[in-house]
Amino acid sequence: MMNALAWQELYEAFTAFAYIARRQGFYVGALDEMEHSLFDMCPFPCSFRPNKKG
Repeated sequence: MMNALAWQELYEAFTAFAYIARRQGFYVGALDEMEHSLFDMCPFPCSFRPNKKG
């Protein structure tokens, strides 16, 4: 599992990319998969993650 700082850096880069891609209509289905994968690696408690119980 990656550490919190590395995850935060990846999350910030992904959200910037995802915002532009969604705005342009690119990778629509793939972005959701990437986002779920990113949150699966999240080192923070489950309450931080969207669509997770805990």
